[in-house]
Amino acid sequence: SGYDPHLDGAIDVKGGAFAAADLGTSFSGLDTRIDLKPDEVTINEFRILDKNKKPMTIGGSLSVHERSVGAVDIKVQSDDFKVMANKTADLKFDSDFHVTGTVRAPKVEGTVEVEPGTIDVADVLQRATARNAYSTTATEISPAESGGPEPTAPPLPGMFDALELHLGLAIPGDLLLKGNNIKPANAPI
Repeated sequence: SGYDPHLDGAIDVKGGAFAAADLGTSFSGLDTRIDLKPDEVTINEFRILDKNKKPMTIGGSLSVHERSVGAVDIKVQSDDFKVMANKTADLKFDSDFHVTGTVRAPKVEGTVEVEPGTIDVADVLQRATARNAYSTTATEISPAESGGPEPTAPPLPGMFDALELHLGLAIPGDLLLKGNNIKPANAPI
């Protein structure tokens, strides 16, 4: 049914490619096979190459039931994989980590190592603090003011509330942080 679909089959992708213009890089060599079973989606090996032909591989499985994802078992590995090459940063990563648990309570274990590169701190700060034209300030209305009843359902936990993270992050001594006129956007400092 539409409420509890059961898939059976496979999806093969060979030689896929795409560009990530905002990141200033492109990816090619997208090869994967996704096996669809009634209660599980399995990716034996999702492989993609950066613009220097360095691979990133992702493999694992997701348990699915009634249009929701349950148990997760995904492994990610890369070596000198270029994720960004623009004016903001030139970054490559080595990664070897494993995601298990469930989507609502994931457990991430492994390592991510940043390769020598550059980050323009001024541009990162400018992007992170640029103000949106729309208000992002929360407005509280008490139930007495709204005329509505008190909410009875507890608030849903955030995505990171149940995250168990055991991830080693290595940053080399020759990662260059640079910037001119470093200041937050729309700020007096």
